[in-house]
Amino acid sequence: MKRDMDLVRLILLNLEKENTASGLIDALQFKEYSPDQIVEHVNLLRDAGFIKSSEFSTGIFMIEVEGIAWNGYEFLDSIRDDATWSKTKEIANKCGGFTLDLLGEIAKGLIKTQVKKHTGVEF
Repeated sequence: MKRDMDLVRLILLNLEKENTASGLIDALQFKEYSPDQIVEHVNLLRDAGFIKSSEFSTGIFMIEVEGIAWNGYEFLDSIRDDATWSKTKEIANKCGGFTLDLLGEIAKGLIKTQVKKHTGVEF
């Protein structure tokens, strides 16, 4: 299965929005993605240290996630804005390849450019 960064973003955004464990399963159902795709991407996010998980079952579509980890929030904060996310993907696709870390760095660079434009503060 191919890694889908739009699904990664959707999962993180929905986990952040849903702050009760009982709602996590509902929060992670997207009509454009199969349960298998969602489970695989939650597993990837857990392995990357972006989410905290106490139990993970691939037999039945059941995911027990404790929440988003620090690294997950750092990434999410850099790609939360739709325009920034769109521009980040555009830049990454022009380069022909990218990693999760690189996507975050591209997004941070775009945010830094906006900060400089609006405040004159340079990083």
